[in-house]
Amino acid sequence: MSCRHSNHTFPMTPKLGPREGQTYVACLECGVELQYDWARMRIGKELKPTPSSRVSVLPKPVVRAA
Repeated sequence: MSCRHSNHTFPMTPKLGPREGQTYVACLECGVELQYDWARMRIGKELKPTPSSRVSVLPKPVVRAA
């Protein structure tokens, strides 16, 4: 597994598109999509990016003390 972050989306199983019928989660920090096994409730291997999944992930804003 290439993503070690702990913030992921809820598992999704799209009915249309390139990931049709495939359950996966997406990392909210780096944008990587990972397989998800509902039966074992475990995150699996990284999925190959699809053209629609290539979303730029913006860095977190820096908060500066006044």
